[in-house]
Amino acid sequence: MDSLAPPSFLCPITQEIIREPVTCADGHSYERASIEPWLDTNNTSPKTGDQLRNKAITPTHAAECDRGVALGELQSRSAIRRDL
Repeated sequence: MDSLAPPSFLCPITQEIIREPVTCADGHSYERASIEPWLDTNNTSPKTGDQLRNKAITPTHAAECDRGVALGELQSRSAIRRDL
């Protein structure tokens, strides 16, 4: 299913669909469960390699809604393909 998802829906760390999106100081969205351990041991952006200003993360609520709708659509498309 992840191969059908737009790249912006994929976590730069895991390359899987982000289900609990958070934004890091670099301005990029990540899966919470992936970025938290990264920030425990790194001071750089996993996407760019640049030094982070801070290690704060904030929930990305709008992205959650968009991804939820898109995930539903992707699951529907996947089910249709299996039926063909």
